[in-house]
Amino acid sequence: MNRFLVCTFVAVLLAIFFAGCVTEQQGDLLVKARAFEEQGQYNESLALYESILAGDANSSAAWAGKGDVLQKMGQSDEALRSYDRSLLINGSQPETWTSLGDVLLGVGRNKEAAASYERAIRLEPNASGAWNGRGEAMAALGNYQEALASFSQALQINNTSAIGFKNLGDTLVSLGRYDDALKAYDRALAVDPSYAAPAEAKSDLFSRFGRYEEALDSIDYALGLVPNNTAYLSDKAYILSSMGKYREALSVYNSTVDLAPGNTTFWAYKSYIENALGDFNASLKSSETALSLDQNNSIAWNNEGFSYTSLGQYDKALSAYSRALEINPRNTATLTNRGFIYINLGRYQDALGDLNNATSIDPGFSDAWAYRAMAQSRLGDYAGSLASSEKALALNNNNFFAWSNKGMTEISLRRFQDALASFNHALALNPNSISIWLNKGIALQSLQKFNDALDAYNHALALDPNSTLAWQYKVLNMQSMGRLDEAGTYYNKELRFNPNNTIALRNKAFALEIMKRYDDAVILYDRMLRLEPNNTDTLLRKGYSQLNLGNYIGAMATYDAVLSIDPKNVDALMYKGMIYYKQGLFENSLDTCNLLVSIDPTDSPAWSNRGFALLKLGKITDAIRSFDRALALDPFNADAREGRITAIQVNWPSYKGP
Repeated sequence: MNRFLVCTFVAVLLAIFFAGCVTEQQGDLLVKARAFEEQGQYNESLALYESILAGDANSSAAWAGKGDVLQKMGQSDEALRSYDRSLLINGSQPETWTSLGDVLLGVGRNKEAAASYERAIRLEPNASGAWNGRGEAMAALGNYQEALASFSQALQINNTSAIGFKNLGDTLVSLGRYDDALKAYDRALAVDPSYAAPAEAKSDLFSRFGRYEEALDSIDYALGLVPNNTAYLSDKAYILSSMGKYREALSVYNSTVDLAPGNTTFWAYKSYIENALGDFNASLKSSETALSLDQNNSIAWNNEGFSYTSLGQYDKALSAYSRALEINPRNTATLTNRGFIYINLGRYQDALGDLNNATSIDPGFSDAWAYRAMAQSRLGDYAGSLASSEKALALNNNNFFAWSNKGMTEISLRRFQDALASFNHALALNPNSISIWLNKGIALQSLQKFNDALDAYNHALALDPNSTLAWQYKVLNMQSMGRLDEAGTYYNKELRFNPNNTIALRNKAFALEIMKRYDDAVILYDRMLRLEPNNTDTLLRKGYSQLNLGNYIGAMATYDAVLSIDPKNVDALMYKGMIYYKQGLFENSLDTCNLLVSIDPTDSPAWSNRGFALLKLGKITDAIRSFDRALALDPFNADAREGRITAIQVNWPSYKGP
């Protein structure tokens, strides 16, 4: 054999043998580098690995060690390059393939991570870390059956891994095997009682199924291990709020924002709890803090909208909800809330648009159907309103608002017995609602059950003794009972002790109106206006009494005073149009009615009044159209029905109506 060839062959063998091997000096440096790494002295460790590689660029152990340090320093790209270089020199290292998989998994390259773990497993079938990593990669890819198989194999190899049991539990949750998941979390805690993550996972699972007491116990266990973990504190606050313990939840959120004052999410959730407690101004401050940290926090905007809604500031609420929807246009709760604002602003078509969107995005959202029913009712679509209410109740039979709205629609349809049943359902769910007691009273009064109606109005007044509306309905009911004189003297004692009690003055004045003692009512309204000169409700009542006294000039001046304060006040415009009509100023009456229907196109009486003005002006066809519009909005508008017949009879004298 050629001597040179033999020497070359031996050199190649030696090169292969020593690839990836370390000298004694390198071995000492590697030990020191790993020691620095374990002590968290990453820069010192990295410097030693660099020193080794400067002397031997083919040290696979140094490249792998460098990758480990870079991974811990958060330098994922550099770590990947180091592992790749190590494996290029020596591809038979299962630990390095596993470490490479860990980095790939961390940067979301899940398929590549799974492949790396599988290379490690082929080299070492009992590598529990590689099996566990493969399970995590498969779970991230949504392949939960494969993940389950991998985690199970890892635990068969090493059944003392708390992290392994935790990962197994998470996968079982994803597969809907909740009881098995709880057992896995309990195994994790049995292996390592100081490991908080499985306790938090148990809490989340209990909370998901409304087992709040158990959820609270589990999260308290986790917090006992890591008391200042803000994520766990936030979980606890959520559980407490779900249990209706808002004060305790607020206390926990106060702790979270103290620990993490720059976390916009915690401020937004704190705002939500403050809204639930009725502290709307505090909620506004919290949501503003959240928004100062992140203007795109849709939860904070939604909370701000709720606060303004509760404070009666509907324009600001509308602006807040609209901002939330710019950020998240498919949020059904925000769409529903904005729909409710549109209803309160009289923009019923806009409300219906939002609520149609909400129910199409989430057909299972009961509240959206309930508010949709209200918008449809205001638009005169009573059949549609009832259908929406029924849909809301099919989804949630305990939706008191849906029962209440169903009752109101049934009143509009003169189905008073059905309405009474609906209000009784609503009150069983929410016995402290003044509006539902009032509506129940109206249904009973319409059924001529006056004593029962009186009880309903008294319930409303017991909840709010200052409710003028409850008193007014009570007075009307007492009139039906023949007890009107009693109503007229009801507040005399209160006014002797406190002559400036505006609530008592207003309620007594209304009773006097019903008794047709309009002069006395005007005197009381004037007393109230000296105390509250810009109170439009009082001005409107005074104008009504003046109108009934035939004092058109005085009533017109009063309604003008209302319009100087609120130029779009539909009641003032309505009565002003009536005065013009009574004075024979039909063009002026028509102009006022036109303005009124432009402000509120759904006002049936406004359309019928417009029809009468047109009729007087000889515009018969337009008058009939106006009466038709009034009847489309309210089929029970008797004035519109009679006006339509009168208009048709101008050209068809024998017409008697449908």
